Amino acid sequence: MTTHNLQELDWQKLLKNIERGKCVLMLGPDIPAQSGDQPEASLTTLLAQHLAAKVREKKPDAKLCDDRDLPHVAQNYLAYRVGDRIDLECSTEAFYQTYQQHTTPLHQCLAQLPFSYCLSISPDNLMQTALNQTKDKHARTDFYHFKSGNKSLDGKPNPQAPLLYKLYGCISATDSLILAETDLLDFLANIIANTPELPPLLGQLLSDKDTTFLFIGFGFQRWYLRILLHVLRKQQQHRLGSLALEAPTFFNHPEHPQTVFYYDHAHTIEFKSCAWHEFAQDLLRRYQHTQNQLPDSPPSSPSPDAPLVFLCHSSKNQAEVAKLAGQLRQLGLNVWRDRDNLHAGEVWDNRIQHVIDKQIQYFLVLQTPDMLAPAESYFIREIKRALARQQGIDDDYVFIIPAWFGGTSEQKLSALAHLNYFDLRTQHDLSTLLDHIQHDQTQRKLRQDTAHD
Repeated sequence: MTTHNLQELDWQKLLKNIERGKCVLMLGPDIPAQSGDQPEASLTTLLAQHLAAKVREKKPDAKLCDDRDLPHVAQNYLAYRVGDRIDLECSTEAFYQTYQQHTTPLHQCLAQLPFSYCLSISPDNLMQTALNQTKDKHARTDFYHFKSGNKSLDGKPNPQAPLLYKLYGCISATDSLILAETDLLDFLANIIANTPELPPLLGQLLSDKDTTFLFIGFGFQRWYLRILLHVLRKQQQHRLGSLALEAPTFFNHPEHPQTVFYYDHAHTIEFKSCAWHEFAQDLLRRYQHTQNQLPDSPPSSPSPDAPLVFLCHSSKNQAEVAKLAGQLRQLGLNVWRDRDNLHAGEVWDNRIQHVIDKQIQYFLVLQTPDMLAPAESYFIREIKRALARQQGIDDDYVFIIPAWFGGTSEQKLSALAHLNYFDLRTQHDLSTLLDHIQHDQTQRKLRQDTAHD
């Protein structure tokens, strides 16, 4: 069950889950910081050693079982009265400030992959800095506060605007940090009781049977992390397999066989041992290779009798819409887009009205944040024209297809609030959209064939 290399099938399954937006990145406390004279030590370990030195300075004969175990060391920090909780928070904050702009090649590789969700059980900024350095990424960061209420998360994360959620608190709110063993026990009790509760968006994601995880340096040898995962997963049996990359300390731990057996059967998690940075490099290379195989423009024109799809969009999103038009043509759909299909000398209003009324089979609204602000715009006129045609179409069939195409909000245009939206911010929903249109085409053909019999 434990191997030192990933098989080709492992890579294929992982890439498919990531591309479909069904894989959550879980970052643990064991990831090396690659800094200073201990490059293989994690920031959690370095903080524990930093606090242990303060304990021994105050109490030279202090009996610390493990200088690398942060909850244990922090508890002794308080027990030996090196300082109170505020002192502990200040020391922790000062330590992490040293690494505020630091990141690692591992985090930089992971930041370039299309994860919509990343959960961390370390309050460091390593992943946050890597995301901020990645072109076209607009990540947002939030955290769980185990002592007070947690705000809800607005909008659905996507690969361009991922969510980095810190379960163990945040440096900007030091009273939220899980440091000592008493903090850890209170945190686990509150997570189990769901008080304060996790944001509903995360709760639904974690309990979804189709959600998979990529764990890196999670540290499953620690009993409390096994409890945390069990609670977060709502004790559900999950169909799809997750992958956990652990350090040698996990595989050398006496309880390793029992842990692997339990998580393989209860949560379908497969444990692998490999160099994490090399893994991330290989994963990124494989992902980029699959993307390079998808041309931005179609190699050939769709069939003339293929459905014609009108693209309604904001003029501010021409580049993104042009790329989508190419992808739709590649999938076998004809596309009507004003920039491509209007010619010099044509009367704009008359031409577009005729196209919406008589020519197209589907009207695809590509909603971006730019479309929520205007009180008057040409795309609003296009939508009203399409709604007028919709009145003459049987409710069993599809005509107007609204879709989120940018940003993170799930707010709907008021005129389309009664319709279900697709989410084209993920590659997976592009395939779902195609299936939706193909199903509608099949139903229309069946009705025509039945009418002629």
